[in-house]
Amino acid sequence: MPVGQGIMMRTRYARSQWMVILPLLLGCSLTGAPAGGTNPATQTALARSIILYSTMAAGRFPSPTQTAWGVPTSSPTASATIQTNDTPTPTETGIPAATATAAVEHTLTPPGPGGITRYIIDARTRDYAPEQKVALGSDVHLVNRYERPYTAETMEYLPDVDLYQVDLSITPPWVVLTFHLGGPRAGGIGRTMYGAEFDTNRDGRGEYLVWAASPADGNWTTAGVEIRRDTNADVGGPNPQWANAPWTGGDGYDRVLFPAGPGSDPDLAWTRQADEGRKVQLAFKYIAIGNAPFFLWNGVADFGLRRPDWFDYNDRFTQADAGSPLPVQAELYPLHALWGIDNTCRDAYGYEPDGAELGLCD
Repeated sequence: MPVGQGIMMRTRYARSQWMVILPLLLGCSLTGAPAGGTNPATQTALARSIILYSTMAAGRFPSPTQTAWGVPTSSPTASATIQTNDTPTPTETGIPAATATAAVEHTLTPPGPGGITRYIIDARTRDYAPEQKVALGSDVHLVNRYERPYTAETMEYLPDVDLYQVDLSITPPWVVLTFHLGGPRAGGIGRTMYGAEFDTNRDGRGEYLVWAASPADGNWTTAGVEIRRDTNADVGGPNPQWANAPWTGGDGYDRVLFPAGPGSDPDLAWTRQADEGRKVQLAFKYIAIGNAPFFLWNGVADFGLRRPDWFDYNDRFTQADAGSPLPVQAELYPLHALWGIDNTCRDAYGYEPDGAELGLCD
């Protein structure tokens, strides 16, 4: 059987399985309204998108407005190279230092984003915060989709972890990501991580993770910024995107590319606040992900675990251990070991997706 045909047959089979599993996961009919004065038309569209996401095998998340995700552009190129550490150096906690440890001389700062190249829309949990829950279908542990901007057990809302849109702008030699947040939060400064995973061979596993600790102000800084690579293709475990827990056989994004010590590019990646802390921007040189002409990418905000060496989290924690942000899942609610995280669906850049990509936005 041709490989493509096999993938599509598995996708159809998985869709049929979702139609059986979904009611068991949610424990009630897929209806409901958020708290607060949210525009009904917007909420209806979002609810439909969430239901569609939960019933699709590839974990796709349709746009709430049914608009295009953005217009692909030709891939820019760069001729520079970067120097990296030769030995994987995951830290004890997996968290980069939020402050610079040595003075470095910078010669090039990012100009800021140009026009938006691509963007991803995500569920806005702020509307559900009074009820200490999330929209049905926006959090599905089985397929590595998390909508958990709450603390463990007490379910206190974390607005700076609540992503509702992530923009990607590519203007050579820079790539700029803009994270739209539910709101600023002083307690997240230097702790909440914002970033993106880049799957450059489209196999369902991220090859690169670029992320940064929440910056203190609107000035570009390299403090707390980190670029990592998976050198042994174990991000996602035996079955990428799908839950493999309990599995501890991998080391996730194991190699630190930035900061990389003397002789490396000190200007490779930067971060700053925007819009009085309601947005965070992360800029890096395109060479940092190998000038990849095409890739899948997704956004992530992480205040809880912050362990790039544990990605993907649904391989480390069973649903029972992770908990659930859905009160209708009474035996799992509230959040337990896996909390304070929000990630998006995956968008395709540089090529036309065939629909079989794992986690693909619709």
